[in-house]
Amino acid sequence: MQRATDPDIVFVTPCVVWEDTSYHLLQLGVPQEELPHWQILWRLQRWNELKKVLEQGWDPQESISTFLDDFCLSLGNGIFRCLAPEASGGICGLDGERKNRTTGHICGYLGYNPYVGGGACEDVSW
Repeated sequence: MQRATDPDIVFVTPCVVWEDTSYHLLQLGVPQEELPHWQILWRLQRWNELKKVLEQGWDPQESISTFLDDFCLSLGNGIFRCLAPEASGGICGLDGERKNRTTGHICGYLGYNPYVGGGACEDVSW
């Protein structure tokens, strides 16, 4: 069996969650110890897809938090870690209380305000 080495081979498959993707990677012959590297690539692919969607405009009535779950790691006791990719190649790693605050922080990386007020504060751009 030929091992997968090209992320595009795997990421064009309809795997929405990492668990599905990692299962398929193992089926393609990727060793278990290489999965953390592939998870970084997968997360970056999802991040780029999300940025494209936001550039095309986002319906503020739709919850963005479900799309950010891949970048918001629950540490337990109401603490969440930001896994947003940084330009340096690492991840943010900021720990915050409450998921919605971490989600708001992640949205800042995308230039998106998840709490659109429709101009209630007299600033329609915020």
